[in-house]
Amino acid sequence: MRLPRLPFSPKKKKKTRKKDVANWQSWEKETLDRKFRILAIVGGVLAIPILIFMGIRLQRAISERQQTAEHRPVILNSNAPTLLAPFTCDLRTGAHFGDVQSFFRNQGNALAVNLAPSLTLRMVPERKVGDPQFDEIPSGDCNTRSRKTLRDKLAAGVSYNFRWKSPTVSLPPLLNGETVQLYAVSCVQYEDESGVAHSACDTYRFRPSSGIPAFACDEMPKMGKFDAERVSGCAQ
Repeated sequence: MRLPRLPFSPKKKKKTRKKDVANWQSWEKETLDRKFRILAIVGGVLAIPILIFMGIRLQRAISERQQTAEHRPVILNSNAPTLLAPFTCDLRTGAHFGDVQSFFRNQGNALAVNLAPSLTLRMVPERKVGDPQFDEIPSGDCNTRSRKTLRDKLAAGVSYNFRWKSPTVSLPPLLNGETVQLYAVSCVQYEDESGVAHSACDTYRFRPSSGIPAFACDEMPKMGKFDAERVSGCAQ
C-alpha cells in the first residue's frame, strides 16, 4: 500500500531558496560590473578632451620656451686676447704692459645692448706665496654686474674688438730668478632687448716666444701670445 505523496518537500524548498539567493547575488554582481564599466567608459570619454587640452598647452609652452631661448644674443670671446707690444717685468719696478686687444662676436640671432667688456691680467708664481690673490689661476665671474657699459649695441653676427690701454698688472712677491705664468681673463656682460642680463668669461694662458709658459721677471722684453685653448670659462 502506497503512502500519499506530501504536497511539498522541505528539502527541495531549501535548495530552491539557496538557488534564488545565488541567482540574486550573481545578478547584483553583474549589475555592479555593468555600472563600473559604464562609469569607466564615461570617465575615459570625458578624460580624452582634458588630456588633449593639456597636451596642447604643454606643447605650446615648450615651443614658446624654445623660441625664447633661440631668439637671443650670444656674445662670446671669438679669439684669445692679443698683446700689441712686448712687456717687461722686474722685481724692482714691477710689470709694464703695452696695449692689449680683446675680440668678441655676437653669435646669436638677436641684438645685444649695454655691452660691458673687461680684461684682467694676472701673474701666477710657480712657487706658491701663500696668498690666493696671486697663487690661484684667475677665472671669470659671470654673476658680477658692476662693470661700465662701453658699447651700446651689437647686432647679430657682428664682431667687436676692444683695445685696452696699458693694463695694470701686480707682481707677486718673488725672489730673484723665480718664475711666473701670465693669465688673461676676458669677460663681456650685456643684455638682450628685454633687459635680461647675460655674460661670458674665458681664461687664457700666455705662452712666450720661447714656447715655455713659465718665465722670469728679468727686465728683458717679452713677446708671445695667449693660447687659443681656454683654461676655463663660463657663460649665461
